Amino acid sequence: THSGARPRPSPGRGRAMPPKKGGKKGKAAKAPAYASKAADCEPFGFLARDLIRTPLGLDAVVLGVKYPDPKRPGENGVMWVQYAATKLEAPIEDPKTTAGYTKLSEGTHVLREANRCAREIRVAREKKEAAEAAKRAKEEAARRELEALEAKKNKKKPKPKPPPAEEAAA
Repeated sequence: THSGARPRPSPGRGRAMPPKKGGKKGKAAKAPAYASKAADCEPFGFLARDLIRTPLGLDAVVLGVKYPDPKRPGENGVMWVQYAATKLEAPIEDPKTTAGYTKLSEGTHVLREANRCAREIRVAREKKEAAEAAKRAKEEAARRELEALEAKKNKKKPKPKPPPAEEAAA
């Protein structure tokens, strides 16, 4: 009894199409994840990158505001923060209507910036030291190669033979 259905090809028998090259084209650039301009954040009482303490006592950094429709900012935005201890990002309730959200002291903000600068300096110094070490290793390898060539060259030179004893006596 033939049902008329086509037999399914077994896996691996058919030829798969090669993947497209170059990725998707013609797409517009993705909008930033958070609106971080002062005009977006001020209605919540904080600015982007402010250090705040939540009502539960957790410290966080204000990332900005996310809007349900990025094409119409200013409507129904939600403030997002990144918690300092876990680096998790999460929305918070409107700080204007919920008590307990406070901005940390200016000293804390200054200390954060000083630590950021110190981290950048340390990373730059480590990169410089790594580059210098690589340069020294390259120079040392070149020096060894040159010494090996010199040794090989000196080895191949025939040593001058001493004159025969008869000619030396004369």
